[in-house]
Amino acid sequence: MKDKGFDQNRIETMCMSRRLDLDGMKQAVSTGVQIFEAVELAKREAKSAASKEEKEAAQLKAMADLLSRLSGKDKENH
Repeated sequence: MKDKGFDQNRIETMCMSRRLDLDGMKQAVSTGVQIFEAVELAKREAKSAASKEEKEAAQLKAMADLLSRLSGKDKENH
């Protein structure tokens, strides 16, 4: 097997290919982080919306119960 030695062009080529690999990995990690952040934001927004809907449903139920009681008392008075 022939010794490749320390050819300057070969070393520069290796360094450049490694740099491209690192840039690609940085971009992949950055994209992954952005996706993760977007998913977490969507989860928080969905949880907030669900909580808001539950609160509104509870308020509507309370109002319906109150109206039901009031209409029952109204019937008793007449």
